[in-house]
Amino acid sequence: MSRPSNTLKHKQALLIKCEGEVTEPLFFDGFRELLPGFVYTISPEPRYVEADLETRPTRGGKRRKKRQLKGDPIENEHESYPMPLNWVMEGIEQLDSYEKVWCVFDKDGHPAMKEAFDKVHEYQAQGKNINIAFSSRCIEYYFLLHFEYIYKAFSKCECGKKDSKRKKTVYFRCKTPEAVPGKACNGDKCINGYARLKGYWQESKQEDKTIFPLIKDKIWIGIRNSILLRRESYAKDTETPIYQRNPFVTVDHLVASLMGYEVLETYGSLDVIKDSGTRIAICRTMKSITIENVGDIAYSIQNNLISSIDVNTGHIEDYTPKPHILQPEETESYELDGEDGSLFVLSFGTRKYIIAKG
Repeated sequence: MSRPSNTLKHKQALLIKCEGEVTEPLFFDGFRELLPGFVYTISPEPRYVEADLETRPTRGGKRRKKRQLKGDPIENEHESYPMPLNWVMEGIEQLDSYEKVWCVFDKDGHPAMKEAFDKVHEYQAQGKNINIAFSSRCIEYYFLLHFEYIYKAFSKCECGKKDSKRKKTVYFRCKTPEAVPGKACNGDKCINGYARLKGYWQESKQEDKTIFPLIKDKIWIGIRNSILLRRESYAKDTETPIYQRNPFVTVDHLVASLMGYEVLETYGSLDVIKDSGTRIAICRTMKSITIENVGDIAYSIQNNLISSIDVNTGHIEDYTPKPHILQPEETESYELDGEDGSLFVLSFGTRKYIIAKG
């Protein structure tokens, strides 16, 4: 007697769907070095082949005698949708195979930014785990935040112009020995030129090199500075949609997710969190966290309920003074030490939230 076929489909954990074919896939591929036990898919997936005898230098050192190849054109079943809505629609469709999908794209003059964000919000309201990791002007601005906190509306990622005859962009190589006189901006208008001016990295947009080795020890700095940038953006303007802001990034939300965290930026009373049969309410202010037991059974507060993060070293240290029992209807408040922007982790079971003081 033949065995019935198993029609249940096991979903993979995470899909990162990138607009770019080189910079973004290479960057997220780097996290596999830091997270060896976590399997996720990148589309397009970085592909490597053996290069010539010489190794090629990268933004972060040398790769292992391999070079990145730009992938073959990706067949797009949603070509009828304008960018970046087409990537979002593809991502939604792939929720059949993945528990969570992140669409990574930047401002870049795309015609359907509003529609893409609206569609994601529509599906999120239905409980679908589709998300956007956005950067303006390009993901290099997020990279820049690992080296310094900067709030500057760059007009370009890399200065250049379209060459209609050669059907490609000719770059002006700002702040390099090959800079085009009279056209290179000297780091005033473009992100890569500014980075070269400051000595953060030297390569330009068109080169297939990864920046990950340069920033892998600065991940927490990038997360903190991204949060501070959004705070400054909203302090200056509460009305402009995300996709029209410059500067603005949300890539750190995806990076935090890869590491097992959620970035929490809201204040006031938060949704009730269930943990091991208990019900806990959280109230957050700029300088404190209040925990209330709103359930019917006691809640055990552990040492690691709140932890502090040293953004320069990545060291995470228990912040909660001592374990104790929180009875029903009791509350416990914790003052957050340090300067504005100091990072903390709030842990409830498997859920870990990143919060920044201020």
